[in-house]
Amino acid sequence: MYLCPGCKRVGTLQTRNDRIFCTCGFTLRYLPTGFFSPAQPFETVADWERWQRKALRERDFVPEGEALFSDEELTLTEIAPDHGETLIARGALRQYADRLCCGAENFPLAEIRGMAPVQSDLLLFSFRERYYQIRSEKGANLRKYLEIWKETQ
Repeated sequence: MYLCPGCKRVGTLQTRNDRIFCTCGFTLRYLPTGFFSPAQPFETVADWERWQRKALRERDFVPEGEALFSDEELTLTEIAPDHGETLIARGALRQYADRLCCGAENFPLAEIRGMAPVQSDLLLFSFRERYYQIRSEKGANLRKYLEIWKETQ
């Protein structure tokens, strides 16, 4: 989960043991049965997932023209055919409605050919016949970037 139903901010959720909570005060407990307590605003993870995907599509959580969301402490590298890596940028990764930005690099979503999460902290994508990877240094949910890209396909 990456979008808080309490404050509608991306990237503010944290987990500890069976708790999911936000800096705004929102909190839920994930039960061994697969349900949340309390059962509002969502009863299950699937309910929350449907809601956050709809919210991403509607963009009702961010002012027009601003970054939809961002994460700090990421590394962007280019992957060579021999699987060697070249550092391209370090720092914030910003997602806009039409592009992905890291450092001085801009990747228009319409030109990204493929994107796939590999691990919880690693996202691969292809752009203009080249391959790139984004790695989170401090642990970020990179699935939200994949969801925005999927909308453009």
